[in-house]
Order: sequence, then C-alpha cells, then structure tokens
Amino acid sequence: MHTLFNPWPKMKIDADLLADSLMTVVVQWTQRAGLDPSYWPEKKNGMMQLLYEDLSTWHSELKKAAISSTHLFYRLKPAPGIECPDCVAFVQNATTALLTQSLFLRDGVDENGKTRNFAHPALKDVTIKFFYTGSYHIAQQRTDIFWSHIPNTCLVVMCTAVLR
Repeated sequence: MHTLFNPWPKMKIDADLLADSLMTVVVQWTQRAGLDPSYWPEKKNGMMQLLYEDLSTWHSELKKAAISSTHLFYRLKPAPGIECPDCVAFVQNATTALLTQSLFLRDGVDENGKTRNFAHPALKDVTIKFFYTGSYHIAQQRTDIFWSHIPNTCLVVMCTAVLR
C-alpha cells in the first residue's frame, strides 16, 4: 500500500518513511504471529534496503509501461523526412498541446458533449499493462480492491507516470 502513496522514494530522503511503513507491518506481524521483538532492531536496515529496492523495481516497471503506452498513443514522433531542428520543435509543440489543460488525460467528448476526463486510451493501456498483465499482477493479487474499478490513488499514479 505504501507504493500508492509514495511510489518514487529516495533511500536517504525517505528512510524514516520506509521505516515507518515497515514498522506498521512488524507491529501487525507481532500481534498476529508473535514475532520476536528483537527481530526489528536487528533486521531494520536490511528490511529497509529490501523495501527500497522493491519500490525501485516497481517504479522501473511502471516507467517501462508508461513509456510504451505514451509512444503508442500520443503523436510525439514527427513524420519521416523532417529535419532535426524541426523535429525538436514538433515534439515541443505536441507536448505543449497535450499538457495544456491536461489534454493528455482526456479522450474527446461523449455523446452528451461532456469531456471524457481520465479516459485517454494511453491511461487505459498503461493501467492494464501495469496493474493487470505486468510482472506484479497487482489487480489479480488484490481483487478485493480492483474487482469493479481502479482506485483513485492508482489512477493518479498512472496519470503521473504518463506525465513524467
């Protein structure tokens, strides 16, 4: 659950936050399974490093899914034959257009003329790749959360990943 609130931690900066997240789990384990109280002080640094590395892998997998989806769904690649300086201008203009009023999140309007917010095909694609078919299969592991919709925190993480 920590990854939904702070998906891109930095080990030195977020060490206390990582320790707090682990401490919550250790308290739960101690209450449920009778974990030895001396375990936490002995293993704290190693557990923090393991959590940090796992979150870094999580971030990397998310970034790969987002890059793949943005290349597929946003027209940021100039047509063949355009000179290099014109390519840079094309990409800058296309990016500016998408970022203006968060157009990268929208997919036109519906039959009633209402803007289809958070409905861009790139968001759908990266969400499916990461949460449903990616190496983590988070949605399959937590069907209690994902059975009928994508939680708002997950949608925000996907929007941020596509934006970055």
